Amino acid sequence: MDFIQTSIEPMWFAVTDYLSNSNLLGLLTNFLLLVMVLIAILNYLNYLNEKRKRFRIRSGSVRKSRGVKFIKRFDSLRKLYEELDVVMATKGKEHITDTVFYIFIGVLLSSSALFLYFQVYLMALLAPLGLAWYGKKLIHAMQQDSIVLIERSLPSAIDNLIRVSSRYSDVKTIVYETSRLVDEPLRGILDNLSRRMISQSPREALDEFQQEYENVWLKSMAFTLLSYLEDSDKESTMANLRNLRDILQQDNEGKVKLASERKYGIMINYALVVAGFVVLGLNITINPQGKEFFFNSFFGLVCLIAGISTMLGTITLNIKLSKIKK
Repeated sequence: MDFIQTSIEPMWFAVTDYLSNSNLLGLLTNFLLLVMVLIAILNYLNYLNEKRKRFRIRSGSVRKSRGVKFIKRFDSLRKLYEELDVVMATKGKEHITDTVFYIFIGVLLSSSALFLYFQVYLMALLAPLGLAWYGKKLIHAMQQDSIVLIERSLPSAIDNLIRVSSRYSDVKTIVYETSRLVDEPLRGILDNLSRRMISQSPREALDEFQQEYENVWLKSMAFTLLSYLEDSDKESTMANLRNLRDILQQDNEGKVKLASERKYGIMINYALVVAGFVVLGLNITINPQGKEFFFNSFFGLVCLIAGISTMLGTITLNIKLSKIKK
């Protein structure tokens, strides 16, 4: 407790001293101007996102800004953007990929400018490189396992398969028409299966499909279709598919519930991260002793890097905890 008190007291005295020696009206004016600028930027970004969203709905594709096209000329940034685009597409938010990427580039430039301002030239070079490396790791952590995406979309795919079977009797046609109604990555799997059924017999294609995928739900669906090819009638096959859909839906709901139970701990972790960045920002902006310690001493610089690394690591941990496990 004494350690916390001795850590907070210097910053508290620095804040009160700064407010007493400064023009409070000018300070509030600058703060309000900063807030207005941030609100204007956020509104403009929201306008661009809505515009891209409407364009995607009308055309089926996402319009990329000119700035992103220029940035993508650099190989490292292009690969980072493509990985981010994949993550946003799986979440159905590919229209905000450009905005998120711009914010990330802004963070890189701001980190370099901060260390340049305090004349720590080596960190002005290393900080954006380290943050770029962290951004790539964070995107990898955000990527959902393909099996999870398949299991999430499989119940709706089975529903589509049942509806399509009411119009067609041929298994090849049923699988092909179903593949057109689902999203990736399940679309590619079913499309590939339908092509195999055309080039070889449906029975052989389904046997290979069962051997190729270890997922129990895909195997169960293939087994049900195989039983339809052998001796089962359509009604019993559709009933088996409905039972499979219901069981898979319950399993998916259980995984979602398990992930949601961790949200309270995740929210506390995010609150601690925000509080950490706020305290760090106050130390840098209005605490002369803090600026002197962090940017003009080796030990202070080590503490700054360790503190930021801990907060960024907490963000990565939260993302991993919030993901649905297969």
